[in-house]
Amino acid sequence: MASSASRLTPLPRRADDTLTSTLADMTIFDTPQEMKDGFASILPMGRIGKPLEIATAALFLASDDSGFVTGIGLYVDDCNAAKV
Repeated sequence: MASSASRLTPLPRRADDTLTSTLADMTIFDTPQEMKDGFASILPMGRIGKPLEIATAALFLASDDSGFVTGIGLYVDDCNAAKV
């Protein structure tokens, strides 16, 4: 991602991304509660992530608070990427 930011323009630009788990999608759709509970029971935090938690991470990357952050993929996935 850092190379994308530098190749796209000579001006200072940032290129970041949120890397999320598909489990968060289950809070949106009509997934049966017993299936949600089953998935949640195997997650380190014991619950499914909320869409707002992903949005908050994306807003951080878009804000001035992350002004010196570039070229990262911010994992918002309850350690699922660490298991791969």
